[in-house]
Amino acid sequence: MVLAVVLFASCKRNAPEEVVKKFYTHLYKMEYNKVQDFVLPEHHHYYSFMVELMKHIPASEMEKFTKTEVEVLHVECRVSGDTTAICSCMVKVDGQEIEHKDLQLKKVGKSWLVDKGMENKSFIDEDIPVTDFDMDEEDDSPVIETEEGIIIE
Repeated sequence: MVLAVVLFASCKRNAPEEVVKKFYTHLYKMEYNKVQDFVLPEHHHYYSFMVELMKHIPASEMEKFTKTEVEVLHVECRVSGDTTAICSCMVKVDGQEIEHKDLQLKKVGKSWLVDKGMENKSFIDEDIPVTDFDMDEEDDSPVIETEEGIIIE
């Protein structure tokens, strides 16, 4: 009986719905190092870049993100062929509701991973939290977005 409960809890923890909750929670808290745990390896480079970019944000500003209240609600996933899931949900960020549709997950081994990265322009525009902050006085390099990618001068 105990083994059955442990197996059930283990399966639920790796369910697509749980991965969606963790992905969006870390994303909106700008914890890109943790987001990488929930995305396909081919997207790690994008989140690694975001981790490096976040190092240019003053500590006082970063502290605000850790206090961001994130609640992922109404997660619904449609699993297709045991290897693909399409999920939608409502994310409440500091009281503001944001609807997300068609987040794709792929099953790799026994783990569900989000298939989202920089190549999907709408993902960047809609999902990445944007904030106003002052750059460090030591590093006031402008960030420029081009067709080839993002450049820090």
